[in-house]
Amino acid sequence: MNIKIIFDNNSQQNFEQGWGLSFLIDGHILFDIGEKAESLFNNMERLNIDIEAIDTVVISHDHWDHTGGLEEILKRRSGIEVYACPSFSQEFKAKVKAGKGKLIEVSTLKALTDTIFTTGEIEGLYKAKYIGEQSLVIRAAYGLVLFTGCAHPGIIKVLEVVKDFFKKENVVAVFGGFHLKDKDEEETLRVISKLKEMGVKRIGPMHCTGDKALAWFEESYKENYISLKSGSLFNL
Repeated sequence: MNIKIIFDNNSQQNFEQGWGLSFLIDGHILFDIGEKAESLFNNMERLNIDIEAIDTVVISHDHWDHTGGLEEILKRRSGIEVYACPSFSQEFKAKVKAGKGKLIEVSTLKALTDTIFTTGEIEGLYKAKYIGEQSLVIRAAYGLVLFTGCAHPGIIKVLEVVKDFFKKENVVAVFGGFHLKDKDEEETLRVISKLKEMGVKRIGPMHCTGDKALAWFEESYKENYISLKSGSLFNL
């Protein structure tokens, strides 16, 4: 299965960057859409992405840096399915409906395909207020792969929820934002240790993980650390 990183706050040469993130999964599922539609679509063009092939958008959480390209996506792909958490704002839901998108609210595990799942809404906190966030899980031949937007509920909590859903399967890789940018080294190293203890063998932190945390992950995971930026490509 092919994964393309369309948007991140770091980039490969000739790709645009900005706050937020966006993955294209298997050519047709868009997970988050960054902060700016213009940058998103410029990077899509550079990656030779066929917008007409995209039939599903999954939004991890209702923050501007993950929803910025929403209205433009809806203009170009009328009728597209948009997966959201029930707690998303009425403004977000109204935008999807106004853009003739098919809004699908998910509160728990839901299959998008035979091998791709959304966790549904997981409870978290952001600036001491409730935030609901969903993540994606892909069943690869060698185990489960988890994709996160910002992991506001905590990357360990998200992983625990996934492991509870898939009791007989192991999460072997995690990619995305881990929201550790404001955490110190001691706390970040505890997270890294716990991820390893839980069986995560490959790691690709991005976006809000923070530059210092990226370095600590790379030092700890060594050859199993994957550097992901706007323009990156890899296969599961």
